[in-house]
Amino acid sequence: MSHPLTPDSIALLYEYHRSLPPFRSIKKMPHADGVEFRIVKDRARIAWCQWMGDRFRIAISANGVSQTATLAMYLGHEMCHVAEDVTGHNPGGNENVHGAYFRKLAARFCKIHGFDLKAFF
Repeated sequence: MSHPLTPDSIALLYEYHRSLPPFRSIKKMPHADGVEFRIVKDRARIAWCQWMGDRFRIAISANGVSQTATLAMYLGHEMCHVAEDVTGHNPGGNENVHGAYFRKLAARFCKIHGFDLKAFF
């Protein structure tokens, strides 16, 4: 990226996404201060989220993100997973499961932000 990728910059983008549909209407969607943001250097995965017992952790790989639009899309993807969990719609299984609720959120997110839904998964 031409600008530094930091947990604080990701938290600000998270709050921007949270302020708009589809996340704005999800009352249990945690504020950024309730989420741990990490920058990692993973060549296999670009982003992921985990429940850590008391908060979500969202990790973004600096090796996989070089543009702001890419960061925005992958953060939105992980936020769909968070929303799925906090609303009780997590279908279980491994981390690559994208249930019906996730797909519904993803479609709305991509439409609002102009992302290609086929590239979102």
